[in-house]
Formats: sequence, C-alpha cells, structure tokens
Amino acid sequence: MTTLENEIPQSSASPRYVLGRQGQAFSTRARAEQIRAEIEQRAAGASDVLIDFEGVRSVSYSFADELVGILASRFEARESSLRPVVIGLSAQAQRVLLGSLEQRGLSDELSHQLIPR
Repeated sequence: MTTLENEIPQSSASPRYVLGRQGQAFSTRARAEQIRAEIEQRAAGASDVLIDFEGVRSVSYSFADELVGILASRFEARESSLRPVVIGLSAQAQRVLLGSLEQRGLSDELSHQLIPR
C-alpha cells in the first residue's frame, strides 16, 4: 500500500503523505531522508504536498529537520517548487518542527504557511 495518496477534495491536487502509517515514533535523519525522497518522487509536479502527522506520538529534532526543514529550506530558496504543508501535529511535534524551521532561519511567515495553527 502506498502512503502517498490524494485523500483531499477533488478540487485540490495536493497529494497527502500519511506519516502515521509508517509508525508512531520517528527519530533518525536516515529514516527522514528515505521518506523525503519518497515524497519528492511521488509528489513530482505538485505545488504542495500535505504531510500528515496524525497518530505520530514522537518526533526527534533530527528527523523533523531532515524531513520538513530541508523541504522548507529548498522551497524558500526557490530551489524547489514543492511546498510542504504539515497537518495533524501533536504539541510535541509542533514544537520540534517550529524549532527546526527557526534554526534554519526560515521566515515566520513561511513557518505559518507550512504549519497551519
């Protein structure tokens, strides 16, 4: 079963990656790199990709930075047109992701676009 699917209304073409189908805890850059590569491959040609953290209990800083931080940095630098939009975050995961984006020096405006509150 693929984890990247279009589960949103037909009016939107944004693919959705359901991270919770891969587990409940994520902690390494290597794992994040694998998932990021899968997302980039399967979302090729899309302008946005939804990364759904619903059901994920724990995320390490290194995982979050490698997955979302790199995608966000590439988008802000216009190295990529793929904008990651993160949904379904626990409070812990939200703190970690916002910390990653802040450490990368990404704008608050972009952080609010990528992590809707």
